[in-house]
Amino acid sequence: MKILEICPDFYPYVGGQEKFVLELGKTLTEFGNEVTIFTINRSNSPEFEQIEGLDVYRFNELISPLNNPISVDFLKIFSKLKHFDVIHVHNEHAFVT
Repeated sequence: MKILEICPDFYPYVGGQEKFVLELGKTLTEFGNEVTIFTINRSNSPEFEQIEGLDVYRFNELISPLNNPISVDFLKIFSKLKHFDVIHVHNEHAFVT
């Protein structure tokens, strides 16, 4: 199964939600799933990298009202969402406002 995890922040930023997404993704891959993470690039990290078996894509942030990031880059790949079996959004305001 192809699973997409969407969260506003991810490694190298470390917090509760970020740790949960990492651990969930690692567990899901242990069961044979392919896990991809879409997040914001707040730390000048690579746009793509693999972290512990997870494909991590980072998008540039346009603005962040009330700490909810909005990315125009994310909208450019919106059509690729249909390639995932499950889309798990960890912050309903991130990217989509």
